[in-house]
This record gives sequence, structure tokens and C-alpha cells, in this order.
Amino acid sequence: MKRHGFRSKWLLGLAIFAACQGSDSEPFQLGPTDANVAGRFSLAAINSNPLPVPALQTTTEAWALTSDTLSIADNGQWTETTVYLVTQNADGSTSTRTSSIAGTYTIVDQRISFLQTSGGSATFTGSVQGSTLTVLYQGSHFTYVRT
Repeated sequence: MKRHGFRSKWLLGLAIFAACQGSDSEPFQLGPTDANVAGRFSLAAINSNPLPVPALQTTTEAWALTSDTLSIADNGQWTETTVYLVTQNADGSTSTRTSSIAGTYTIVDQRISFLQTSGGSATFTGSVQGSTLTVLYQGSHFTYVRT
């Protein structure tokens, strides 16, 4: 259960960080999604800022998001795996940590409506256009590339 709470707090923290880093003066708008949304997508940028990005800072550790993969199946299911580089503030040593979440999706009004059902709870929207998946979450846009 501790892991689920961390993931939700981390998502909120990441969205806040990303929102502060955005340079767009107009709200980001999703285009209509392609009919075929299934595939594996790797996160390339958050609000046009490339990875890695700071994710969490505590008094003892600094977490950086180094990779994120979102897999969308054609049966209405999705999974996401995020990898972090964790640096100990005291001595600079590093380790890698991984977090996974999952859920379901539907396509409504030419947008993908994601519902997180494992690893916490959240809803967000997205759109696949060609080889790019764009996800909107709490005012930030996450750009993924099909792999």
C-alpha cells in the first residue's frame, strides 16, 4: 500500500513540476485520436522538456524520472512502467527504482479516456496521432513516441 500512495503523490508532484516548466501561453489542446491506439510508447518529453526530469526531492534523496513506458492493448487495458534514478543526498550514491500502474481505457469523442485501476487512482485523457501519444494530466502534456 505504501507504494500506491507514493505513486499518487509522485504523479501530483510531477504534474506540478511539469506545469511550472511549461512555456506555452495557451492551454495545450489534444487533437482527435487515431482509430488504432494500441502500441508501446516511450515518454520523450513533459511540456516539451526532455527526460530526465526531477520527480521528487526529500531531505535524504533526489528522484529523477529517467524513463516511462505506456503500453496500450487493443482489449481496453493499459500498463505503465516508470524508472527513477534515486540519488542519496548524503554521499551521492545512486540506485534505480521502478513503479508500475495499470488501468482501462475507452475512446470517447475522439479522445482516449484513461482510468487508473491499479497502483492508485487517476483519470486522464490522451490522443494517438501517427507514432505520437500525447497525454494530458493535471494541466501538463506528456509526449510519448511509439517504440
